[in-house]
Amino acid sequence: MRVLFWSGTNVRQSRFARLLLRIAVWWDGAPWVNPHPPTNFWEYHQAIAHLANYPCAGSNLIYPALGLVGEAGELSEKIKKMWRDHGIISWRQRYYAPDADKMALRLAALKEAGDVLWYLDAICVELESNLEEVARLNVEKLLSRERRQTLHGSGDNR
Repeated sequence: MRVLFWSGTNVRQSRFARLLLRIAVWWDGAPWVNPHPPTNFWEYHQAIAHLANYPCAGSNLIYPALGLVGEAGELSEKIKKMWRDHGIISWRQRYYAPDADKMALRLAALKEAGDVLWYLDAICVELESNLEEVARLNVEKLLSRERRQTLHGSGDNR
C-alpha cells in the first residue's frame, strides 16, 4: 500500500491532490491511502476529494444538490425507524439500554450522515468553497442572531 499525506488549504490544491490520486490509481491500479483518519473538515475533504465522480464534476451543482436531498431522506428514514421500531427519540435517553440491534441502527444512521456530509462537501467544491468556510459562516450567523435575540422566528435575514 502506498501512502500519500495530504496537505493544503485551498480548492486549487484540492484539485491538484485529486489529479495526483488519479495518476496513482492509473499507475498501479490501487489508490494511495491516507492512513490517518481526518480530524477536521479540510482533512476530510482531502481524504474523499478523489471520489467526486459524477457528470461534469467541478461544474455541476445540480447533481450533488439532488444527492444531498436523497441522502438526507435516507438518514431521516433510518431515524424514523429507530423511533417507530425501538422508541428511540434521543440517543441520550436515561432508560435506554443499547443492544446489538440498536447499535446496528445507530451505525447505519451514522453512515447515512456520512453520505450527507460527502454531498455537502461536493456542493462546497462546486461553489468554490469548503466545509470550514460554511461552518465559520454559520457560527457567525448564529452568534449574530443570538446577540440580536432573533434565534427564534423565521426568515433568512432575521
